[in-house]
Amino acid sequence: MRFNSVLIPCFLFPSAVLANARRPQQFDLSETPTVVIDDNHRAGATWNLSPGTFDLVHAVFTVPAMTSENGVDSFADVIIFIDGPDATNCPNAILAVGVNFHVEPHGNSHIAAILVTNPNDLYNTETLDIPISVGDLVQLTIVSSNATTGHVFIDNLTTHRSVDKEAQLTEPLCGQSAGWVVSQAGVSTDFSTLANFGTVMFTGASAGTQGGIAHYPYGATLLRMHGHTENYPLTASTSITSSTIAFGDSSLWITYI
Repeated sequence: MRFNSVLIPCFLFPSAVLANARRPQQFDLSETPTVVIDDNHRAGATWNLSPGTFDLVHAVFTVPAMTSENGVDSFADVIIFIDGPDATNCPNAILAVGVNFHVEPHGNSHIAAILVTNPNDLYNTETLDIPISVGDLVQLTIVSSNATTGHVFIDNLTTHRSVDKEAQLTEPLCGQSAGWVVSQAGVSTDFSTLANFGTVMFTGASAGTQGGIAHYPYGATLLRMHGHTENYPLTASTSITSSTIAFGDSSLWITYI
């Protein structure tokens, strides 16, 4: 089991993105400003800058068809976020929104939109009322109004359904970190078996301040998940990807290998 974070050029229209998705441009890591680190539970891209850098995060992705791994209940979250454990000034604060996947051993999938406001209790998420199915094009947006109040928006661009939710946070955000990831999640007291998520492709991914400077996946820290399942722990030597990454501007591929 290996995971690769891949950046590709962003285009203005979803059809153009999908048409060019199979041919990301390749660059040598030594020629890019990006740092690649290994993570136990996440794969994707994250920024960690000065406090006050982020109050807005955005991305669009197509809901993938996930499969069960090792014949057991398997889980994954596709999320965007502000702060959380990467933010050294406020590691106990997070505002995240995305889609949770639970795949049963025989293939049945349960897909739900979720809101996350506690990085220390990732299983205690709030389900948002919007139908989401495999193949839907989903837009995710986070806007933090102030340190303890934020809004999350999920737009299903396929069904033209949308939901927005105001979140009141007990721990204040500091706007230091933001990112786009696939994460390991579940319902047990430990991280559960990760679903085979195929490829998750974020497009139009940006983070910054409202009306201010925007940051994109290009140049962010890339996270490679070397993973773990309940019954089948994996070592870094057997699961980490190679160092070949494809870079662009505001698009990010995350591939389960």
